Amino acid sequence: MISLIDALADGNTDDASWRRHLLPIWGSKVVPHCLGKGLVIEPMSGLGAQGYYLATEIGADYFGFDIEPAVVAAARAKNLRRASFECLDALSFPRPKRRADVLLLGYEAINAFPWPIQTKLLDWCGAVCAQNATLIIDFLSREARLPRFDLHHESRTLNTFIPRGDRLLTLSWELPNLLPRRSTRFTPYTKDLIDKLRELGGVVVDCQEPFSNAPTTKQCLTQMKTLIVKMP
Repeated sequence: MISLIDALADGNTDDASWRRHLLPIWGSKVVPHCLGKGLVIEPMSGLGAQGYYLATEIGADYFGFDIEPAVVAAARAKNLRRASFECLDALSFPRPKRRADVLLLGYEAINAFPWPIQTKLLDWCGAVCAQNATLIIDFLSREARLPRFDLHHESRTLNTFIPRGDRLLTLSWELPNLLPRRSTRFTPYTKDLIDKLRELGGVVVDCQEPFSNAPTTKQCLTQMKTLIVKMP
């Protein structure tokens, strides 16, 4: 079994291959909304690949935090310029020393939690954003129409998706292994997410599927939505 650190760092794994090949596509959609910003904050950052990419593209500082100490140690060991990492639980709703000019809930981060916690996380976003900050949320919505089976060629993984209300159960087989891994995403309706952001005073400036035509066989990724919001 590959370790968490190796999965995040190895560009050939399911966790990292999309970052290496597809981040420029994502960046082309979000960078124009973030120019001139001074600090990017990314909760649940992992090694910081997505948020640090954005920070370097716009010339900003970067602060990422993650609950896994080994991941944070590995991120710090990379000695990234103008970047800092802390070991923090996103559900402790920490208050950074500086407010975020850009706050990134990256690839499916919000899908890790059920809707009541998603709303609390969005409240936290509102509290730590600077005036006129940009909030970026990558998420898989309840409207996604996933096939029953999905063979991801890059990682040689076979997935089957089982929707259950707000939960999307995924069983994954890393071929040729026969024992599946099980994971659960919590998928909000796009409208509910937008309505909550409007309650916080946010203005949605864009919502699209940046990878809908991207060269990837990962179905969840092709249907991922990127929501860009200007905060008050």
